[in-house]
Amino acid sequence: MARYVAQISSALDYAHGRGVIHRDLKPQNVLLDEQLNAILTDFGVARIVGDVTALTGSGVAVGTPAYMAPEQWHGAEVDARTDLYTLAVMTYELLTARTPYVADTPPAMMYKHLHEQPTPLRELRAELPESVEQVLLKGGEES
Repeated sequence: MARYVAQISSALDYAHGRGVIHRDLKPQNVLLDEQLNAILTDFGVARIVGDVTALTGSGVAVGTPAYMAPEQWHGAEVDARTDLYTLAVMTYELLTARTPYVADTPPAMMYKHLHEQPTPLRELRAELPESVEQVLLKGGEES
């Protein structure tokens, strides 16, 4: 599991280093190759930092509800922290087999991301070190 998170982090670091924000990071956009390496895919709604000609701009909420960062819900500017928030959501899901927030509708999901705290990781997986929980809490902070 840690290997996959590290590989996705490396792919994000590469993209961010070139000014690209993924904006729709989710498990369905991570494929495994023959050697079981994680490959980040689907940059269809990605945005170049500072690109004013992008198809979707400020004021438009883009992403998959269960994985969207608070700034995406607001339609605000996104940056590398947006993808890191989503990576924290995905890592939480890898460790617990559930996303941090569960809701039946996008508005309910938005409310949870903006106003609630997820179930503490160690309540679901007591054997995990506190440091893992702290890293995910930091990654899951609003940017």
